[in-house]
This record gives sequence, structure tokens and C-alpha cells, in this order.
Amino acid sequence: MPPSPPGKAPFKLRQIDVIEEVTSHDGVTPCFTAWDGSVPVDPAIPWSRTRPAFSIQVYDTTAPASREAAAQHVWQRADRLWRVLFPRPDEHNWRLDVYGLALAADASDEERVARCIAHQEAEISSRLATGRADLYVPRNWRTGTYWAAGWTRGIIVIAEPNEERWNDGEGGLLRAYWDRSEALHQGSADRHLSRFKLQEIQQVMQGFTFGINGFYTGYVLDGELAAELASYASESKGEK
Repeated sequence: MPPSPPGKAPFKLRQIDVIEEVTSHDGVTPCFTAWDGSVPVDPAIPWSRTRPAFSIQVYDTTAPASREAAAQHVWQRADRLWRVLFPRPDEHNWRLDVYGLALAADASDEERVARCIAHQEAEISSRLATGRADLYVPRNWRTGTYWAAGWTRGIIVIAEPNEERWNDGEGGLLRAYWDRSEALHQGSADRHLSRFKLQEIQQVMQGFTFGINGFYTGYVLDGELAAELASYASESKGEK
């Protein structure tokens, strides 16, 4: 149940899961974003909800090769992951962006991660240039399981096509971190990746979202996000 304004009783929400397509920078790779569009059961309660600025990036490297089939596949993956993460209505101030980046079945974990990171870096630049907060891809926000090691970027990668096997062995999912702080790099690897199981996804997600409150109170409300977006949008137009 969500928090209520001071002096107000808690209220119930009617769950609305929003899954909508977003055009990726290359115009080819399908991307669907899932977010919580829940509204109060009582329509008299004032309420406003827009697509969140905070996001987790997920790549499905087992998507079909054809654009049309991949789009349907990615929509289903986004729906599946969102329902696993949030089976009940609540206030979730972040979104899940799921891409379909088809790779060969025998591609190694390292190959999958490298391709996804390359795509993600281009995607981040493209989205910054739009100046839109609802497309923003945040860095790790100062705290969390991978910030301590200096990693500032992270993604989740689906490496196993069969969802029924996502809990087998080491797991059918990957977490990958990169863009390490120079102060903590000290000549070590430029990225880190490891497998995990679907049953561990809540814990993994906490590592990505641990600093979300700081992001909204220390970056969005202070106007820093708007300034960053405006700066990139101006640069993309050739302004000084």
C-alpha cells in the first residue's frame, strides 16, 4: 500500500501494468518499457502518474531474428519479468526497459555482454540527446552492491531462451557491470559479469535500485537531471 499525505489514511490502488514500445537508437532493435501505471481505486483521490525517469536495462539475446517476431517476443518478456517482480499493485518509481538483441545460440556470455554493452552505450547517448526524462538511463546512484566496486553502469542479459531453465545450474540470466570509476579501477578488468537464477532476481534488482531515493531527492528534485538533459540536447543540436 502506498504512502499517503500527512493526516490522510492509506488508500488502495487498482493495478495497471503499462508496457509500451520505445524506438531504439538504431530503429531496428525492439524495445518495450514496463512501468507501474496503477491508480487509486477511489477516483476522487487526486493522482498523477507518468513514466519514471529511473530505469533498469534488460537485453534478451535469445529473441527471434525477424523484427516482427522479435517485437512480440520482447513484449512477452517485459510482461513476464514485470509480473515476477511486482505481482501486486504498489508505487514503483522505476521502469524496466527490455530490448531484443538476437545473437547466435552458441554465443559465449562474454560475447553477449560485449554486444549488449555496445548497444547500450549508443542507446544512452541517443536518449540523452532527446532531452526526455522518461527515456533516461541512470548511472548507478552512488550506493548499491556494485557501486562499492566502482561500477557505474549495469545491465541484465537473458542468455537462456527457455524460461523453464532460468533456474537451472548457475542460472539463465546474466548481470553485467562496466564503466568503472578510475579511482577504483587500478588496472583491473573493465567489466564484470556473472550468471544468476530467476528466483534470485529480486535480490539482483535491489542492487540496481538501492539508491533510487537518492536519485530522486538528490538529482531529480535538485534540478541536476534537467540540467544534464538540457546540456546534452543542446550539444546534439550544435549549440554552445
